[in-house]
This record gives sequence, C-alpha cells and structure tokens, in this order.
Amino acid sequence: MKAKLVQIIPAVIALLAIGFNYFSIWCIFTNRACYGTTIDHIGLSITQPAYFFALYFLIAAIIAIFIPRPVFNSWVNFSIWAVVLAIIFMATQPVYSTQIIFATDRDSAARLSGQIFAGISLILIIWKSIAARRKSVKV
Repeated sequence: MKAKLVQIIPAVIALLAIGFNYFSIWCIFTNRACYGTTIDHIGLSITQPAYFFALYFLIAAIIAIFIPRPVFNSWVNFSIWAVVLAIIFMATQPVYSTQIIFATDRDSAARLSGQIFAGISLILIIWKSIAARRKSVKV
C-alpha cells in the first residue's frame, strides 16, 4: 500500500501545477488583490509553461501509478533527468517570440518538451514492462 502511495506523488504534483494555473488565472481576473502581485508577474513566464508541461507529464504519471515498482523506479530515474533538461530548455526560451517564422516561446517549448517527455516515458514504460515480464517468465 505504501509503495502505491509513492507512485501517486508524480500525478499529484502534475495536478497541483495544473490547479495552480487555473487558480492564478482566476485570481488575476476576478480579484483585484492579485492584480500586480507576484502571481500576476509569473503568470506568463512560469505558470503557463508549467501548466503545458504538466498536461503531458500527467499522462505518464497516471500510467506510472499502475506499473510494477521496478518499472516505476526506472521511470523516476529517467524523469528526474528529463524534467531538469526540460526546465533548462524552457528557461532558455524567450517569454514572447519576436520571430514570425519558426517562432518559439516558453509556451511552445513547454508543449514540445512535454510531448517528447510523454512519448519517451511511454516507450520506456512499455519496454521495461515487457522486459520485466520476460524476466519473470524465464525464472
């Protein structure tokens, strides 16, 4: 039971990131106390990209709840490195793009890195699950 609770943590983190985006939008547009505060200033530069990345991260995190523990551990090892690289990639992009063709900004960088993360995560989970099944059948 305790192992499954640990496997729920990535999904909870993704849901919190998604929820914080909706909260910040609600707070900025409905409450004058939030306008001009830190929540307003980080809206486009941090909250929106985190929301877009969390949407794709949530797919892999939900699947990770139901996989065996050794597969989950290998996914976590991959996720740590992938999320750090995604954050670095998103942070190096401008908040607003000034180009017309091949424009990249933090939102599109977050979407791209989230899609790549979700794709590689699904491939890794499938590959490790098949390898674990083959190993258990041979024994």
